[in-house]
Amino acid sequence: MFTGIVRKIGTVQNMGKTLKIQAKEILKNKRIGDSIAIDGACMTIISLENDSFEVEMMDETAKLTTLGTLKQGSKVNLEPAAKLDDSLDGHFVLGHIDTIGEVTENKDGKIEVIFPKCFGKYMAWKGPVTLNGVNLTITGLKEDSLEVQLIPHTLENTNLGDLKKGDRVNIEVDILARYIENMLSHKDQQATYEFLKERKSSGNLDGSKLKIAVILSRFNDHIGNTLLEKVLENLPNEPKVYRVPGALEIPLTALLIAKKYDVIIALGVIIKGDTAHFDIVCNESARGIMKVSLKTRTPIINGVLTCYTEEQALKRAKIKGKEFAESAIEMGTLKI
Repeated sequence: MFTGIVRKIGTVQNMGKTLKIQAKEILKNKRIGDSIAIDGACMTIISLENDSFEVEMMDETAKLTTLGTLKQGSKVNLEPAAKLDDSLDGHFVLGHIDTIGEVTENKDGKIEVIFPKCFGKYMAWKGPVTLNGVNLTITGLKEDSLEVQLIPHTLENTNLGDLKKGDRVNIEVDILARYIENMLSHKDQQATYEFLKERKSSGNLDGSKLKIAVILSRFNDHIGNTLLEKVLENLPNEPKVYRVPGALEIPLTALLIAKKYDVIIALGVIIKGDTAHFDIVCNESARGIMKVSLKTRTPIINGVLTCYTEEQALKRAKIKGKEFAESAIEMGTLKI
């Protein structure tokens, strides 16, 4: 897994069945067998030297990505695989190229790319997209084209600034869009609302054997503790409680502990202030929680309250705790 934050630009030395790339600093602590993203494509290091490395080029990779058209001297974006303790400064990027786009404009930091129409359904205005391994925000979107805006740092530290009209780029869409499409295509195989309601009303939900974790944001903890208290009152057994600084730290914590538990309850309180920070925290924490849940297949109950005032937050904390606990039991037993 990667984050879409390019760490180094490498130079192609040799091209054939193997691809040899010169790049010194990024190879620190790298070993044969490690993953590395080359222009967004996840590759495996098969050979290491002091200032270069080699990866094997499969026919499928050459055909479905731009790597097959690289030449000696070509510049490529490089990112080593993310570690669990790394800062997730970008988004979740798998390194699995979905399609190839073509640049139609690159001027004053604005890049326009056309792509096959069938991939438009995976994109959204202000949503993420990865171009040549660089995770970017879509600032303009049409049926078969997108627009992104690049800051000078990105232009200088990736190969996107060198793109010309007609150049091809690797495109990876947001993984969340892929999962949603898969879920909707199999919705006839999923539990219906009537089925879940019947299970709940029949009293068959026994959460006593569930391994439950609670992740609680310490921000606004005078209200968060009330929310936690109400959750604990309605759980069949005492969960493990993890406390983190704020709501933005919840997704990473969930990713680190997900394999240990049947269900996780994410709790926090976000109160709107006078800046746009409220919207950023609300949106990014919710997005991160959903992505971790889908990636790990561990149910995560999003119990992060988003309110306009402290009074509203306290009132909701007193009534929502029970709902979050019941949701955790239902989803946890559904998983089992």
